[in-house]
Amino acid sequence: INEVDNLSGLFSAGILTFIINTFTAIIAFFLIFKKNNILAILTISLIPLFIFICKRVFKKISEQLNKTLEYSAKTDEQMYAILKGTATLKQFNDEESILEGLNESIDNVTNTMLTQSFTVNNNTNLISFCSIAIQTFIIGIVALYITDGKLSIGDYLSISQYVALIYVPVLSYQSMGITLKPAIISF
Repeated sequence: INEVDNLSGLFSAGILTFIINTFTAIIAFFLIFKKNNILAILTISLIPLFIFICKRVFKKISEQLNKTLEYSAKTDEQMYAILKGTATLKQFNDEESILEGLNESIDNVTNTMLTQSFTVNNNTNLISFCSIAIQTFIIGIVALYITDGKLSIGDYLSISQYVALIYVPVLSYQSMGITLKPAIISF
């Protein structure tokens, strides 16, 4: 069942969303470039930093997710073996030790899921902070251009929206990697 669920990830809306986000980012870049080429170059030059941060963060999330999937698969296998061999277990009076092992496996799955939740929460906050910091830096430069009379308040509003759109495909790509990896492995 888990393999079928993972395969559905290959045909999810995530891939289409990534493609749409990429085209939107390209258009947003050209619109920023049309307003001010220095801002466009600055915006693009910060993308490698954002990619580096996202890769490190999503690597931690992926490792924790893989650990959770591994413990879950072992527990599923153990439960299936117990259900399949219940009559045999009762004959040998080994039922209690097998159930203790199963309870330990369930505790492992629970603990890894809690750790996964904690990891995802903390790392998502880190990505949000980095994204907001980069956008604030660029918007600060836009504000300097406004005070020099080179851009208007309308430009400020539009550029702030365009800058936000440029970094979305990086997040889509990283999250798509986490989703697709188990699907590709399940083939």
